Amino acid sequence: MFPDSDIAQHFSCSATKCAYLVCFGLAPYFKERLIEEVRLSNCYAVSFNVCLNEVTQTDQVDLVISYWNEKDGKVAVRYLGSEFLGHTRAEELLESFKWSLTPLDPKKLLQMSMDGPRVNWKFLRDLEVDRKKEDPTLPDLINLGSCGLHVVHSSLQYGANETGWMLGELLGALWQLFHDTPATRDDYTKITGSTHFPLKFCPHRWVEDLKVAERALELWPNVIQFIDVYKKLSISKVPNSASYSLVKQAAADPLCEAKLQFFASVARQLKPFLEKFQTNAPMLPFLAEELQALLSSLLSRFIKKDVLGKANTVIKLLKIDPLDKTLHVAHKHLDLGFATNRALEQASEKLADGLRGTEFKMECITFLASTTKKLLEINPLLNPMVRYLAALSPRFMVMSEQDATAKFERLLQILLNAKWHTAAQCEEILAAYTLFLTEMIRNHKTEFQNFGQNDSEPCRADEFFGRFFDGRPEFKKLWDLFKLLLTLSHGQTAVEQGHSVNRDMFVENLKERLLLHNILCVILCPL
Repeated sequence: MFPDSDIAQHFSCSATKCAYLVCFGLAPYFKERLIEEVRLSNCYAVSFNVCLNEVTQTDQVDLVISYWNEKDGKVAVRYLGSEFLGHTRAEELLESFKWSLTPLDPKKLLQMSMDGPRVNWKFLRDLEVDRKKEDPTLPDLINLGSCGLHVVHSSLQYGANETGWMLGELLGALWQLFHDTPATRDDYTKITGSTHFPLKFCPHRWVEDLKVAERALELWPNVIQFIDVYKKLSISKVPNSASYSLVKQAAADPLCEAKLQFFASVARQLKPFLEKFQTNAPMLPFLAEELQALLSSLLSRFIKKDVLGKANTVIKLLKIDPLDKTLHVAHKHLDLGFATNRALEQASEKLADGLRGTEFKMECITFLASTTKKLLEINPLLNPMVRYLAALSPRFMVMSEQDATAKFERLLQILLNAKWHTAAQCEEILAAYTLFLTEMIRNHKTEFQNFGQNDSEPCRADEFFGRFFDGRPEFKKLWDLFKLLLTLSHGQTAVEQGHSVNRDMFVENLKERLLLHNILCVILCPL
């Protein structure tokens, strides 16, 4: 690192001493710089996530903070710290949270972002009560519900389980059958000539299991060949395991490949939404539009066209009951997808009659209906503010000027009720928004329409709007409000990244503090 330094050439540092330098030297410096930046911001939002730390055998509570970075002119998302708790009841969460945010102004706390366990909601209620007890003048926290990304995974899981196909168990068994079993792997390779094996199934991130299903489909002919050979062996030579029994049972089902193909087609439909929102960029202005499009595409596969034609607004779309069989298309008009149709045609040759194929299609409708029902039940679109934040979508602003103004006015009403602005301030900001909208439509309509359309260019709303607000004193209060709204978190993506880098960051006598500060240094290094 320092080829011109004689001192550096002869310097050595053990792993333990290096750990102390990171823990007590670098980490406090980065933490201090982070706190200074957050203090300069008008508001901040905090995300937290609880996960078992297998090394320390405690629950690790990671905190990530979002704020407006004045130096960079955009929203910054940074790791703030971690707490290690034995119990993660609402009371313990509240105390650890207050301790972690001691250096920051509680008046600037805008939002608590989290996923959906009941203890988290209890913590949020307790936090609101505690804040009002300490200072009744504090503004209310903006509540956007639980993470809008988790519900997509759980909806796919719910839909798959409602069919009774046991796809999760099958995909898990496929991996388990060949995991840590050299003899079985060797037999499989000799029988099939393949050196590819199933991928590990994740029971908590079902959409990400698309790759697992695709690998299973790729290997399915080999799996059937492998099972056929094993059936001819004596019982003593066959694996005596639940995973082998489950895979053997699935191999005997002519419709198994069609089931996997249909699962993959639904997961493939959900995946682009998750990929788009698994980012630290401010994405809330686009959440309502993307969720509406996702719901419409899922419903169009099994709901009658005339029913969807009448659901031309978000509210009407949310009122559709996917489980109402009178709204379903006839099974012959069901959109199974090309790969599923092909697999079903191949399976029909092995089926005794056509009734099983019809039954399979009805099960596919159950899959889609249950998935969509779950999405509709736990959906960010149910939160009015999520829908109104479309007023900050550049494309929506210039394509639907009247609707954008109406949504923005309702946004201001929510902020007024939450004591983030006064009535006079809201009137001034609304007038500025109307003026800004008129000017943008007249002079920059094409730029606003094309926002996010070019994949080669980053589409950060904060940087985009900064180009038009910079140096415009007449829009200062409006720009401050945009900064506030863009700081809001759209999900748990940032806070869950930390748990994937924990394992390699331990020195035995500094487990907790070293983990905390190592993550801090890694994530804060852009500062």
